[in-house]
Amino acid sequence: LSKFINNYFSSFSTDFLFISGDQNQRHGFGSHGLLYFLDFFLIIFGLINVLKNRHSDKLGILFIWILVFAPIPFALTRDSLGPHATRLILMLPSFIYLSYQGILYLKFISKWFLPAIVSLYLISLASFWHYYQYDYPQLSAMSWHAGMKEAIIATENIQLPLYFSNAYEPFLPFFLYYHPYLPPTPPAENIKHISTDYFDGSTIEDKYFFGNINWSGLSSLNTPAIFVVPGTANSEVPKDLKLLQKINKKYINAQDFYLYTNE
Repeated sequence: LSKFINNYFSSFSTDFLFISGDQNQRHGFGSHGLLYFLDFFLIIFGLINVLKNRHSDKLGILFIWILVFAPIPFALTRDSLGPHATRLILMLPSFIYLSYQGILYLKFISKWFLPAIVSLYLISLASFWHYYQYDYPQLSAMSWHAGMKEAIIATENIQLPLYFSNAYEPFLPFFLYYHPYLPPTPPAENIKHISTDYFDGSTIEDKYFFGNINWSGLSSLNTPAIFVVPGTANSEVPKDLKLLQKINKKYINAQDFYLYTNE
């Protein structure tokens, strides 16, 4: 009950709606609200307008009730650290309608409010669009698994056994999507667990390996192989391995990837 109540009321948090948004950068922006600052005032005036005309504005009353019930699906969950934008999407139509009613209310008070609102919206849109186009891709790159595709494509023509280090992200689902490997049977039937002195994880046909590499036990590997290592684990790679290729990151908050061989 406590979790439900906290979730429910956090859905209306001004920090979530107007300042920081969803902290999961696949759902939000981390430093930008889901609505504009201007919407805060428009929603308040919209509520006043709807309640003032509640006998004639049946649609407005409906949207208020939708807004009351919309957070319940999110409130019933327990795995979120904060308000969850995608689970709260049903709140959006109500906010749009109330913002619209706020514009009508202010326009009725003075004809100068409408051009002022349009101007502020354009300024807000320009600010957001710059952030979305230039800042957000740099800051959210790790949340979108940047570099995984390029690292896998770089191994397409390699015939030696491939060891993918999971020090950054689990490689297996990305490998099955981006690599031109076609399993003879459903992938789940080919994937098996393996544990050795130098590796612990999953393997496909004893040719593709995905998991944790124990570099100190690598001397027990007697066959040539290729190792795909993210930048977070590059410092652990033994000095006697040969660097074949470095895949440079495209974004600030991303990873370089390295291809090594023990040949």
